[in-house]
Amino acid sequence: MIDLHCHLMPYVDDGAHDLEESEALLEMEAAQGVKAVCVTPHLRQGMFETPDAALRRQYERLCGIADSVGIRLYLSREYHYDSLFREKLREGSLLPIGEKTILTEFSGAHSAGQMLSAVKEIRSYGYMPLIAHVERYPAADIETAEALRGEGALIQLNADAVLGHEGRYLKKRAWALLKAGLADVIATDAHDTEQRPPRLRECYTKLAKKTGIETADRLLKLTPKKILEGQPED
Repeated sequence: MIDLHCHLMPYVDDGAHDLEESEALLEMEAAQGVKAVCVTPHLRQGMFETPDAALRRQYERLCGIADSVGIRLYLSREYHYDSLFREKLREGSLLPIGEKTILTEFSGAHSAGQMLSAVKEIRSYGYMPLIAHVERYPAADIETAEALRGEGALIQLNADAVLGHEGRYLKKRAWALLKAGLADVIATDAHDTEQRPPRLRECYTKLAKKTGIETADRLLKLTPKKILEGQPED
């Protein structure tokens, strides 16, 4: 399996507290059968603004740990759609997943129209938006999710939402998207070893039972692999 959205890097956002917790999280991922992880620290204006250079330094430290547990590590970011992100988009200074996929986060206050406009803007610069934890956004109902995908976005769900660890409401929304065939990727969005640990194996097992192995493979293995290889639209 491949985890394309997680906060396992220490000292850069609200994820792993220190290098020891990062190591423990990577060990948890490996024990569940995860072979590749893309660390995606937040970039959000006024909240999480760690420079890319600092991320790269931490990434180099983590690569050796990841390699020791059999995980290939990648570096990107979770970009909140705000003016800081749009500035970096115009500058061409983003850190994509693979060649062109941008993990894009919205707030609960964004409307369907704003999300659609954002997707069009990101696509106009040649990037593929992978919309983070779509189940969280009140405006992202089935119709809106269909429209977002129609504009060229990919949809990511959190494993914990699918499993019900984020409450009944988000579980219901996540499964509605799954049943409508609107999910492209499931990732952990893991932040720590206690409250928000990685649970991809549990999620894969539940999906395989309820939707079939083919769907579980597509969401947790095949599409993430294509994204890392720069072929998300194949």
